[in-house]
Amino acid sequence: MELDRQDRLPRNLNKTAVAKDSVTVPDGGYVIIRFHANNPGFWMLHCHISFHNQIGMGLIVQI
Repeated sequence: MELDRQDRLPRNLNKTAVAKDSVTVPDGGYVIIRFHANNPGFWMLHCHISFHNQIGMGLIVQI
């Protein structure tokens, strides 16, 4: 994927972007997530493998 002039990855900011509840991240890869945060609280994003959370691969988002 080619970077833009400000060394950022291109993003799909179209409001008709695909809605998903899961995504596969390839080894050594990453995902850019955009979501509408309208439910207050602490939300955990994680892999389905418990060991990955134990080694720090989980993420908590506070809304």
